[in-house]
Amino acid sequence: MPAFALSAGDIVACRKRADVVEALVWTANGEAEPGSVERSLASLLAARAGLSLEGALWFGGHRPVAGRYALRAGGRYVQFHEIGARRAVLLLPGRAPDPDRDILDPPCPGGAPGSPRWLKPGFLRLPRGRLGRRQADREAGRQGPGP
Repeated sequence: MPAFALSAGDIVACRKRADVVEALVWTANGEAEPGSVERSLASLLAARAGLSLEGALWFGGHRPVAGRYALRAGGRYVQFHEIGARRAVLLLPGRAPDPDRDILDPPCPGGAPGSPRWLKPGFLRLPRGRLGRRQADREAGRQGPGP
């Protein structure tokens, strides 16, 4: 959870701002400034025309939680991290985030939990769209545009 309110500019400049990296990575539970998540979300969404704060959530990990996730900051921060588990969040455009649905526990084919081999090319099929087209191009052996 961000230790203090962050803007898009703060996050983009994080490689030059140790305070931003620390605010995003090393904030202990209960140490963030009150309202930091809400103000950060408001700032980030205001920078993107047409996005609303309503229903917006900030997902993050790093601090272990009991169960699959914990809600903090008035339910705006979804904290997920379990030592030894492999967790991912899949958020899709046009769909409101839902931690029960969007926090995934991918299987570990070809490797034990903790092994980076669990995520292989083609494991996650993306819907058609910018990323989905690139995946389809790769599977067909075509060169698509760069990232």
